[in-house]
Amino acid sequence: MASNEYYDVQDFLADAQKVSCRFESDVSNLGYLEGSTDQDIKAGTTLELPLWLALPIEGFASILLPSAYGTRTRNALAASANSVNLKNLGGGGGSFYAVGHKIGSIIEGDAIQKALDDSFRTRVKEVMDQSQHTSADSGGEGAAYEFCQGLDGWERQLFLLGEQSAKEMRAWFEVKGMKSSSGTSRR
Repeated sequence: MASNEYYDVQDFLADAQKVSCRFESDVSNLGYLEGSTDQDIKAGTTLELPLWLALPIEGFASILLPSAYGTRTRNALAASANSVNLKNLGGGGGSFYAVGHKIGSIIEGDAIQKALDDSFRTRVKEVMDQSQHTSADSGGEGAAYEFCQGLDGWERQLFLLGEQSAKEMRAWFEVKGMKSSSGTSRR
């Protein structure tokens, strides 16, 4: 974990997501992770572990690709990234991109990273466009709520920043005696 992510709530949520791990060899004295009475974990055992624990033991336990990052989801993102509800993918909690980037370098090389990057670039345009329009004087709080329901945590943060900047820009225009571009005219 990089030092700038140390206090990042999104990073905590991503690290808490559980992933399936298959142990490649017997491991002594960790049977309690399995919830059994056995003292050891046998080779071939598959367990759900939080990502913060799965990453450091990756040398003797393989992380299995979560279905949220499988070919089906990547194809859906490539076909129409804006129509995919990311909030509940990747274990829920809105950490789809954060979890994906953490496991993407370990599993399937660049395929996951590329799919996530392409998806984010496509979706961020819509996120920023919606953030500017839902904060307009005509209301739109219901539309903003609906739109945010399918966003990942990173996208939600960008949406809120865009919405806030639009409000501040309108306030600045009002102070300067001008109407915003959503209004009628300037003085």
